[in-house]
Amino acid sequence: IIYSKTVASLGTVAFATHQVCMNIQALSFMNGQAFGVSATSLVGQCLGKRRPDMAEEYSRRTRRVGMIVSLFLAACFDEPEIVSLGGTILMFIAFIQPFQASQFILAGVLRGAGDTRATAVITFMTVLLVRPGLAMLMIYVFHWGLPGAWVALAADQLLRSFLVWLRYNAGKWKTIKV
Repeated sequence: IIYSKTVASLGTVAFATHQVCMNIQALSFMNGQAFGVSATSLVGQCLGKRRPDMAEEYSRRTRRVGMIVSLFLAACFDEPEIVSLGGTILMFIAFIQPFQASQFILAGVLRGAGDTRATAVITFMTVLLVRPGLAMLMIYVFHWGLPGAWVALAADQLLRSFLVWLRYNAGKWKTIKV
């Protein structure tokens, strides 16, 4: 709400453009969420069978396929006709697409392994603190307008992707008792 209110303060045209781009982004990240749900189920089943090796292989495969799909979507956003509609904002969406897909998938792996608290804390920090805080800084202090709001959103996604990746790479998810 704080993030939307901050963007809305830029005026009707900026907010309408923002909403259109948010809808496009929502459609584009559904692939990452779908692979994340798959990773959750596959990893949970494998760890339930006491097969962390299979869980790790499934997590690699779902991430690989999800990344291929997200890179394809990112390439679609780079089409001149599409770029002319959303301009700079669509370039932000194209940039964060692979990171966001990876984050959804690895977070799904962590949830499937029972590591739900870590993903909740990471999401809380980035969505409720980083994104609105940076949006207010970029819009009200630096006067970057709508691109500033998307810098905040991209920073949120990059940080969240990095933190989820760190948690995944720590490997503790393979040994959690579910």
